[in-house]
Amino acid sequence: GNNLTLIEKRLSGHNLTTFNELKNAYGLKTKCQTTEDVTLTRVATAYAHWTCSLLKDMAERLPVPHSRMLEESEGYPVEMMHVAFGNLLGPELDPVARDQLKRAHSLYLYHFAKVVHPDLKKASSKVVIASFSGALEAAMNSTFLASRRVAVLEKLGVLLEGRVTQAVLTAAAAFDRISGQ
Repeated sequence: GNNLTLIEKRLSGHNLTTFNELKNAYGLKTKCQTTEDVTLTRVATAYAHWTCSLLKDMAERLPVPHSRMLEESEGYPVEMMHVAFGNLLGPELDPVARDQLKRAHSLYLYHFAKVVHPDLKKASSKVVIASFSGALEAAMNSTFLASRRVAVLEKLGVLLEGRVTQAVLTAAAAFDRISGQ
C-alpha cells in the first residue's frame, strides 16, 4: 500500500535506511494532494510491467495471497495480482483477449476490494464490482506502454501468440460466476 509509516514499522537496519533514502530523494507521500505527488501506487502503476513481473517473488505476502486465488481459479496467474495489471490491457489488444484478461483480472480485484475495504466484505457482488470498475476502465484506457503491451503480456505468460492462456480463461469464467454474467 501507500502507508509509509506502516512500511517503516516493518523494516529495520539497512532496509529501513534504504527506504528512508528513497522516500526523501523522491518525496514519497502516503496520499496524493497534487498531480505531482509521488506515491508507491503511482510508481507501481507507472512501471506496471516490472511490478507484475515481480509478484511471483511475494505471492503469499500480497493482500490476497496467491494460494487464495488458486482456490478461486486453478492456475490463476500471480502476474495479474496487482491493480497495475489493468494498465497493460489497452485498446490495441485483440478485443476478445482484452475482455478475457479484464474479467480474469477482475476476479483478483473483486477479492482485493473486499480485503482493502472491509465495508465491502458483506456487500453484494454488484457493489464490490462497482467499487473497482471505474479505476480499471481508466487504467485500461491509459496510453502508457501502448506499443509494448502485447509483448509484456506475452512475457508475463498470460498471452501466447495473441491468445489468452487456459489459466486466464478459467479465471474469467470464475469471475463470470461471481458477477452473474
